[in-house]
Amino acid sequence: MKRRLKMRPSVPRRNHLPADFGLYVLIALLLSVTALISPLRAQPAPTPDTAAWIPLLDGVERRVLPVPGVRFGALTVIRIDPAQVRFSAHYSETPRTVSAWQDALPDAALIVNANLFQPDFSLIGLLIDADGTRYGTPLTRFGGGFYVDADGVVSLRYNPDTPYDPDADAAFVTAVQGFPMLVVDGEAVFSATSGDRQTRRTVIALDDQGRVLLIVAPLFGPRLADLASFLADTGDLGVVHALNLDGGGSTALCARLADGGEFHIRSWRTVRNYLAIVAR
Repeated sequence: MKRRLKMRPSVPRRNHLPADFGLYVLIALLLSVTALISPLRAQPAPTPDTAAWIPLLDGVERRVLPVPGVRFGALTVIRIDPAQVRFSAHYSETPRTVSAWQDALPDAALIVNANLFQPDFSLIGLLIDADGTRYGTPLTRFGGGFYVDADGVVSLRYNPDTPYDPDADAAFVTAVQGFPMLVVDGEAVFSATSGDRQTRRTVIALDDQGRVLLIVAPLFGPRLADLASFLADTGDLGVVHALNLDGGGSTALCARLADGGEFHIRSWRTVRNYLAIVAR
């Protein structure tokens, strides 16, 4: 609301300055400040090179990728060379904040949330902890799993094609499971839209070079069907298999950088399990 200037009655003055001299001074000051600020505002915000991979650590790179239909934020993609890191899954009976998980895993260069869970925090699917303990009941007829054997060889499997077998897969020392499977052999395999919605997402994938991709979507991220199509169709990512992990308020990805800094996408809730990546 603009204020009306009240006109004061004219009175004799001892100087010859105009009655509204103070107003002129105020306007001049405002114009000066505006002149200083305007050049700063005129400079457009730098546009990130979405095709560029930014090194975070040895064997770990980050890329920001806009997604059609997502108005707020973009996908954060972490690409990991499994030959240069070690993967381990971790479980706690007491749900923890992401900060508490970072404190509990001081050697981890990067942590990301993993298995989905029930309202009572019980796990959905299998998790093999760093000490070899198996938690949860393996999913076999739907979804998929990310597995690592004692030699550090990683695999991402579609359960209907290759379900987890405790005997045949005894060599696995790390495992997390999720659902639905989004991409299998480079093709989108999830297209259901009933009950789907835009929300935060956490996805683990393998590319055509055997590298692991951790993909985190922001607030109001894509629907799962749209994300599956996007990952399959974005050829320069080279996604072969992609598996949905827990999302929504659980989505989190935190990295300790080589220069001592940190990179955070924090969760909104406490969770019982995380996947950790440690430099070799």
